[in-house]
Amino acid sequence: AGFLWSYLDTCNEYVNERYVKIYIYDISGKYISEYDSLQRMCRTMFSGKQYLENTIYRICNGKSASYEGYRFSYIKQKQLDNSKLLSIGKNYPIVQMDKNNNEIKIWNTIKSASEELKINKCSIVTALISKGSYKGFYWKRLGS
Repeated sequence: AGFLWSYLDTCNEYVNERYVKIYIYDISGKYISEYDSLQRMCRTMFSGKQYLENTIYRICNGKSASYEGYRFSYIKQKQLDNSKLLSIGKNYPIVQMDKNNNEIKIWNTIKSASEELKINKCSIVTALISKGSYKGFYWKRLGS
């Protein structure tokens, strides 16, 4: 398998993320445990799941929110910040915007936007977290 590389914000060093400690939290952000590597954690907690390392990598880097009720981090904290947690199952309004940050429409939920526009819910969530675009639209939580 390939390697995933990234800078860690805390020490600004280039590291091989497959061999960096991973800290596991429940969905509410409460610390559960840790593993000495992403590879070992994936084999132990989620044996038989293919391509999971990239999913965990995305969560640790703020590109995705959670996986099977778990959240992950490269930095050990007593409690993760829940203000950054955006979940597909939560019902909260979101704003669809164009590339110039002009409001196009306010949606009651991520699900309603994805169904009416026929686009992927997970990709909207990723765009919300990363403040990036998806299908040419930018998204934000109403009031943020």
